[in-house]
Amino acid sequence: METPLIIDPNDSKWKLLSKVLRIFDTRSVKLVMSKSGLKPLKQAGVYTKIVLIAMYFSLDISYVVRELNSREELRNFAGIVKVPRTATLYSFLSKFTAEQFVEMVLKVLNTICQNQNKDNTVIVRLCKNSGLHEK
Repeated sequence: METPLIIDPNDSKWKLLSKVLRIFDTRSVKLVMSKSGLKPLKQAGVYTKIVLIAMYFSLDISYVVRELNSREELRNFAGIVKVPRTATLYSFLSKFTAEQFVEMVLKVLNTICQNQNKDNTVIVRLCKNSGLHEK
């Protein structure tokens, strides 16, 4: 039995998730997503938010989709108007490797961090041959 996703606005985990999800509504992040091949962009944003929620709470994507369908407060919190079917979401995700998805997320982080502090930004990115290295 999975724990229900009940929003607690005073919980630091939910506060952080709120900030992360809002970032994916910004124009600069949508540009990064588009350049990474995530299209159609509007649906890609919704799919990415669902995947991030699942990753954040270590849950199955299908469970997060069920929770979004049953909880209007969670849909509003995530900024998701129409919840996609699980099969549609998995079909979209199958077009990308895990490395491509992580690379897109790291590009998003670079975009956000560069806006805040250009001189001290160090983001780790994937390296094909040696695992991880610093950029």
